[in-house]
Amino acid sequence: VKAVGSLTERNIVFLEEAIGPANPEEFKALRDCVTPKICGGEIITTPKEMIDRINNDIYDFVQPDASVIGGIGAVMKVFSAAKQRGTEVVVHAWGGPVAIMASYHAAFAGGGSLVEYPMLSFPLGDEMLGDTLKISGGHLKRPDGPGLGVNLSENIEKRYPFDETAVYSCKTLEWNKSPETYW
Repeated sequence: VKAVGSLTERNIVFLEEAIGPANPEEFKALRDCVTPKICGGEIITTPKEMIDRINNDIYDFVQPDASVIGGIGAVMKVFSAAKQRGTEVVVHAWGGPVAIMASYHAAFAGGGSLVEYPMLSFPLGDEMLGDTLKISGGHLKRPDGPGLGVNLSENIEKRYPFDETAVYSCKTLEWNKSPETYW
């Protein structure tokens, strides 16, 4: 808690997953100790668990991820429960283009006013999304085409073949290790 204020001279708006999902009651205690909003839920895997956290006032706002919680329908259940409790929903979007667009479509359908927008360069994702993702005046524009707005052509598949050594891990920065060592 002491570190939060000393991390930067800038105003911290929110703390995301500051504790980890295994200790929801500690989020409530943290909310009482710091000024920034407390959010989480990006790795919650069921609507029931997220709704329980909403009903128990664990977070200031929740971050369901359609690719983790069970799809667009599951995120819509979270939006419904959150509206009843007055809890804001900010969809999490940190996966590939299909996951990102599923979360964004849920946000559009659920009336979300803010979304997470990944800022890292991801050439495959950029190609699959093309000009689907547009920001104008600080607002994400609703796609107007059919489906999620993701294109996976044979040409894209050929340029980006499956790589079994490509493993994403929050725990290691050891590149080119066998994927089996991570499981």
